[in-house]
Amino acid sequence: MDVINHTIINLIIFVLAIYVGYHVVWNVTPALHTPLMAVTNTIFRDRHRRRNACFSARWPYCSRR
Repeated sequence: MDVINHTIINLIIFVLAIYVGYHVVWNVTPALHTPLMAVTNTIFRDRHRRRNACFSARWPYCSRR
């Protein structure tokens, strides 16, 4: 049995993730939409603040100094 190329496996996983993600996102009930978006926005805001803080004065959580 021939070994399948890792690129092909990664491509299959990527396509399956797109398919599953599409169906998960579009099947969210309206009652869950607002809480999920609130959590997503909070995570994004925190990551955005940490990334931009690295360009300011020596912030303790910045890995680049």
